[in-house]
Amino acid sequence: MVVLAGCGVVGGGAARGGAVAPDGSLADECGAVPPGARRVTFRGSDGADLGAAALGRPAAVRSVVLVHGGSQTLCDWLDIAVTLADRADAEILLPDRRGVGSSSQAQTDAADLPDDVLRAAAWFAPRGRAGVMYAGSSAGAPVALAAAARAQDVCSIALVSPASVPDVPVGTLERIDVPLWTVVEAGTPRFRDTARELARLAPAAAGAGGQTEVPGTTDHSSGLVENHPEALDVLVAAARACG
Repeated sequence: MVVLAGCGVVGGGAARGGAVAPDGSLADECGAVPPGARRVTFRGSDGADLGAAALGRPAAVRSVVLVHGGSQTLCDWLDIAVTLADRADAEILLPDRRGVGSSSQAQTDAADLPDDVLRAAAWFAPRGRAGVMYAGSSAGAPVALAAAARAQDVCSIALVSPASVPDVPVGTLERIDVPLWTVVEAGTPRFRDTARELARLAPAAAGAGGQTEVPGTTDHSSGLVENHPEALDVLVAAARACG
């Protein structure tokens, strides 16, 4: 099972929360929707109703939940999710971050976003798949890592354009014992340096996964994956590591 969480700081502008109801039509939220995409809802720890989309085969080997960037909605990742689902034989869940798209409830506590990722991952439980890969993009990278640090079913972690080191208890990153994969635009030093720092803080995990710096670009978050095949290759490899 694979969980991706992402929070890009550049790219498509996010629709504010309440653009559609959590169970509203994906077409109403996104316009063009890939075949097979379907609406999913889940509930936060505070009872908030949150919207998501699912893509890929319910009988797939792996599961992916992808949380978009802070300046995006799940719509920005739909096409990427279709390709990733096909190449990694994965079912992918894309939750809308609180306050945008189909998730109107605002964040009230620092733990809300990691909690939401964990609760989104629980949607896959009836599938009976082994393990969860947690991944994050831009400001969603620390959210994904914070969730993975608490998860009982994590099998891999993948981070795209990580914006910061997560606020987790001292020593948590050093104790991560699953592969950690990062892919970052080398042309933006702050994202490149964050990826290097994460690899330093979790050396065993980074050694088991991989670190990719895409040269000559400042493409960020979903743009990095859309425009550079090697970035998508990282997500595919990280997902396949889960079984």
